[in-house]
Amino acid sequence: MKTIVKTTAIAICTFIATAVQAQELVKFKENEKWGFKDQNGKVIIEPKYSGAEEFSEGLASVSLDDIWGFIDETGKVVIPFKYNSGYGTGQKFSQGLASVSLNGKWGYIDKAGNTVIPFDYNEAWDFKNEKNYDGTPKIYAHVRKGSDEFCIDKTGKRIRCW
Repeated sequence: MKTIVKTTAIAICTFIATAVQAQELVKFKENEKWGFKDQNGKVIIEPKYSGAEEFSEGLASVSLDDIWGFIDETGKVVIPFKYNSGYGTGQKFSQGLASVSLNGKWGYIDKAGNTVIPFDYNEAWDFKNEKNYDGTPKIYAHVRKGSDEFCIDKTGKRIRCW
């Protein structure tokens, strides 16, 4: 009986910890600056950014004077402010990578800010996880280089889109 009670208590604690950890932060704007609140409206990250995107995979892209970087859910800068964006907004992480723009070209970085796929593209979209026609998984992103639009895998290798 003690084992059942102990197991149940551990399961409940794990569930509560997961629920608290999974709490989503929502961006909000105040006095022309962006910050983040929890679902109860409590300010978690004070509004100090000129631009902000929603959190994705634990990080959010935010900007200071149109230079973008990434913060974690405590507001700590994880990836320094050095990127620009061709679309007027920051980017988000998808499949562990984010498309970012530097000096007018797009590439992909990981969550440590390391360049994974070089800045060679005119445009770059989020990675997707879909299935091939035969049901096998396929992780890819669309990119554009000059007038040529194609797909790449997570190493930057050109692959068939469909």
